[in-house]
This record gives sequence, structure tokens and C-alpha cells, in this order.
Amino acid sequence: MKFIKFKVVFIFIISIFSLNLNANVDGVRIQIIEAGLYGTVHIPLLDKRIKSKNDIFTIGQINASTSTKKLYKDDEFYILTIEDKYSKGKLNAIVKGSYLKKYPHYINTLTEITFLLSKDFIGKNYDKVALEKNLDKIAKKIIKEKGFVLDDIYEINYSDILLYENGSKVLYKPFIEYLKPLEQKIKSNTLKYDDAIKYVYERPIHKKVSNKSRVEKIQPLYRLVVFLHIPQNTKLGTEIVKLEKLREGSAKVDSFEILNNAVPFRMTKEGKLFLAKELDEESYSFEAVAHTKDGDSNKISFTIVIDNVEDTKFYNVK
Repeated sequence: MKFIKFKVVFIFIISIFSLNLNANVDGVRIQIIEAGLYGTVHIPLLDKRIKSKNDIFTIGQINASTSTKKLYKDDEFYILTIEDKYSKGKLNAIVKGSYLKKYPHYINTLTEITFLLSKDFIGKNYDKVALEKNLDKIAKKIIKEKGFVLDDIYEINYSDILLYENGSKVLYKPFIEYLKPLEQKIKSNTLKYDDAIKYVYERPIHKKVSNKSRVEKIQPLYRLVVFLHIPQNTKLGTEIVKLEKLREGSAKVDSFEILNNAVPFRMTKEGKLFLAKELDEESYSFEAVAHTKDGDSNKISFTIVIDNVEDTKFYNVK
């Protein structure tokens, strides 16, 4: 295993006391909010401006002060944003509270790409279990080898994205060729969801076919975790939910399948889940899978809670 040694470009400390909060100060703005509040009217956990000669891409390593660490909840995710007043560029990173307390990290182009591909799991639809799985899945698509070790964990995960430093040769794609154009789009506020999709999922495979590099097919991505409530008196045949794609892929889904026939639910080839038998449990947990014609598949985890109609007044409204 090859390890990469990282250089720290410039270090600054996030502190709710030591940094002067002044909306007119030039330089970099730092903001931290809870992931569940993204896109809503709220008071940020932290909102500071600091003077810095570095732009958002060379700001370097970020460490939370002792005072700031007390604000973080270990099992919650937070959105960190840094914004350059001059270039008007903005970078975001999704970071778990326990990680913020323990490790330094970089906000970089990769964290912005990951942020764009994770918006379905934050804000009003905040789902931290699905979010964490999605973050790790994206990291495995981007990182080809670890350049560092955290807590003796050797498997590639989202921590590798947070510790990535520009120029480190741990990616599937060369930095100059692929990330530089994305960096320019961030500076001009033109980076789109489709740009992030293309970078993460259209990875070139360096095996030549007829003297041309072929491109890996994009697998359709569905919400990895489905959690919902249904009333106890739901009628047989009722459609419970239809799986919606988070993005379209070039490898089309051929069929869906529930992996546990003991549950009282069935699923059509189109991804519609319906009630097939009487409900006799308080909740059901099971998995379904989306098959592509190429033989690949994505697993989707379901948890369905059964609400007692007699105890839940909301279902008694006429």
C-alpha cells in the first residue's frame, strides 16, 4: 500500500471568539449550518469573515477550535461553506460532527462535487443514514488508493475526500486534466449537477478498444434508504411508494425485486411497491434490488412503520 504525504498550504483556526465578525471585512467567509437546516431560514451555527490572501482553493487545512467543537453533535452532519469575496466562488463540504471534533480537513473541489450529488439527503429530506452511505459510495468512485490512514481504517470512504489536497495522485482521474476545468466553473458559479455526475460516474477505463478508450456505463442511482409510515388499515393492493431515480444512467434498469418474500409487500418491475398481505407487525425492514440488463444491481433498504389507526388521530380526519 502506497501512502501519500500531504503538505499543508496555509492553516487557520475556526473560532467563535478569536475571529472578528464583520460583514465588511474582505477575504473569506466561513459558514457552518446543520445539514437538516440547509435551504431553510435559519441562524448559522457559525458565520465569520476573515482576512486572507489565499483564495478558497488554497486556503489549506481547517481545524476547529475547542470552543467550536462543543457546538457539534457527534452523530449529526454539518454543511461547511467558504466563500471568496473577490472571485465570488464558493465551496461546500458535508462533515459529520464526530469528524469535525477529531480531524483537520480540506474544503476542496471534490467536497463540492460530493455536496452537489448529496442534496437529496439534506435539508427538508435530511436522512443521515442514506447520506453517509451516499458519501462513501461517491468516495469509492473518485479515490483509487488511500494516501492516509484514519483510525486504522483502510477501506476508502468519505474521510479520504475530506483530506484530499490538490495534486495528490490518489484519484482515478488526473488532477490537471479533469479538476481544473471544474475549479474554473466553481469560480464563475457555473458548476452544475451534470458536471458532478460526469466527473464521478463517467470514469475512463484505460483499456484500449479499437485504439479508443471506452467509457464506463453510468449505473442508475436510486435512493438507498426508504423510510415511511403507513396506517394499519391500509387496503390490500394499495400502492405504497414508487422508487424515483436520483439520476438517470446509461445502463438501464431491467427489473426490481424484493429480497425477502416473507414480508407482506410486493414490487413490480417498474419499482412500484404495493401491499399484498394483511399487516400483522409493528414495522417491516427488508431490501429490494434494481437489476440492469448488464447484470449489475443497486440495493435499496426499506423500513416501513405501521401506525395504529386507533392511537393516531391524524388518520381519523374525515
